[in-house]
Amino acid sequence: MLRPYLRLAPLAVLACVLIACGAQTDIASGAPVRMTLERRACAAGTCPVYTVTVTSDGAVTYEGVANVSVLGRQTAQISPEAAKELVEAFEAVNFFYVMNDAYISPGEAGQPIVVTTLQVGESLPKTVTHDLGDASAPPELTALENKIDELANTGQWTGR
Repeated sequence: MLRPYLRLAPLAVLACVLIACGAQTDIASGAPVRMTLERRACAAGTCPVYTVTVTSDGAVTYEGVANVSVLGRQTAQISPEAAKELVEAFEAVNFFYVMNDAYISPGEAGQPIVVTTLQVGESLPKTVTHDLGDASAPPELTALENKIDELANTGQWTGR
């Protein structure tokens, strides 16, 4: 008796997933957006180690850990246009839907790891872990990582 309804179960699950994902990824909704870039240590021990977070209102928070000019917490403000440009960069690469959660190359141990996170409103964040030695990572991911550094002006603290 329930058999015809069981065929609809996968569609119901798919609908729930799509609704949940839509809520989490609607950057244009006006919900606050939080974008974080974390550069982790490399095997050589000389790579800059820091985290920078930029919010859609332009607030920048930097935390220098190692191999940077400025250690510790720093804050700054970027223009609303720069913050908007960064949000648009995440949209342009379709960060929520196209990027894998990780690009890790087991044969390239020792390369720096970059972790990029996007959170819209109170939704679950999307995080992408990128081993810079993994050639399978899309070039758009590296460009996005560099865009975060550029627009957050991390060079003023990292010395790079």
